[in-house]
Amino acid sequence: MNYIVDPSWVYWMNVSDAIKVLCLIIGGVGIAAMIIAMPICSAEAFDEDDRAKIRKWAIPIAFVSIILILAGVFIPSKETLITMKVSELATKENITLTAQQLKEIVDYIINALKELK
Repeated sequence: MNYIVDPSWVYWMNVSDAIKVLCLIIGGVGIAAMIIAMPICSAEAFDEDDRAKIRKWAIPIAFVSIILILAGVFIPSKETLITMKVSELATKENITLTAQQLKEIVDYIINALKELK
């Protein structure tokens, strides 16, 4: 079958907003954890081994959090995906073809009305 709109687009349109929100929430929690962990890490109560363990986990968590926030920002919303698909299908060739088909339909109707009289 030749679909005008691929059915997988419909799925991704409905899922994109949820993925976007999930990325932003998880990324935000990770950044918040880093903001809380850094002052605690620098406190005098921890020895150098504890600080090294915290730093060992802090850098990857911060990196993943930043990536998730960026993904949340750049994942298109459902409305944007619909706009992209409409823009893809709205070409000069398609508009010309549609106009020609409309003209043919109108001409057919006019001819049919003339034959009825």
